[in-house]
Amino acid sequence: MIKSWRNSATRTVWDGERPNQFRGLDFEAAIDLLLALNVAKALGDLSPLKSVGLHKLKGDRKGQWAMTVNASVSNSARVTRTRSKS
Repeated sequence: MIKSWRNSATRTVWDGERPNQFRGLDFEAAIDLLLALNVAKALGDLSPLKSVGLHKLKGDRKGQWAMTVNASVSNSARVTRTRSKS
């Protein structure tokens, strides 16, 4: 479900590296959240969204979502919005 990355640092976290831009990040938690996002077929599969730190972005980043991993760090990715078949 992850279609693109906001920046190369977020992508390097996905690739298993630990970029300096994310000092203090719980990398294991970040990878777990990114894995959950990537395998989800629809955003509804990540219910409830707030419990995994996923939130919509506004303004010039409308249509993108960000995941807050801890209080000081958030990773961004563009995802495809689909309806859940519940």
